[in-house]
Amino acid sequence: MPDYLFRTLEHKDLEMVADFECEIAINSFGEDAVTDRSLYKKRLLPLVGAMGAFVAETDSGDIAGWALITSRANATSNEVYGDFRSYYIAPEHRGGRLAFSLITEVIEYGLRNEWSRIVGRTAATNKAMQSIYRFFDFEAKHIVYELSLDNSHSQQKSKKEPSSEKHRAHQKRKTHRKKGRSGS
Repeated sequence: MPDYLFRTLEHKDLEMVADFECEIAINSFGEDAVTDRSLYKKRLLPLVGAMGAFVAETDSGDIAGWALITSRANATSNEVYGDFRSYYIAPEHRGGRLAFSLITEVIEYGLRNEWSRIVGRTAATNKAMQSIYRFFDFEAKHIVYELSLDNSHSQQKSKKEPSSEKHRAHQKRKTHRKKGRSGS
């Protein structure tokens, strides 16, 4: 089992980490993924040397993993927290302790920065990341739903009439509430 060194992103890492970001995009967005390596390299360049941009390097110098966490502040409360932006373990390093060691490094970074919490996101289909979040006691707080508004979907849905028992009950409650407000 290799030993890992956690350090900040360096110029020499940009190619490999850009590949990681492409893989993350494919895992998250499938055929809609943006896989332009030059775009990712451009986005990564300002992160070279930045705290919170972690690279896991093996004792032989290979890049085994990558994580990015940034500081955010709530605009209303000014609460400062960590925003877990990116995380990837190279396939040949999965299944060992690296996945947990890298997350631990990120959490310790948050503690050193005295953040109140760390938030992270993952695709609904990314069961591996969801289990890592659960292992470290992250709690699911929000679920994001998406509706495609392509023509075929819109035409198909507009032809359907709501007919479920649940919908009829909802309409009945809605009608009852309107009558109650009007004083009838």
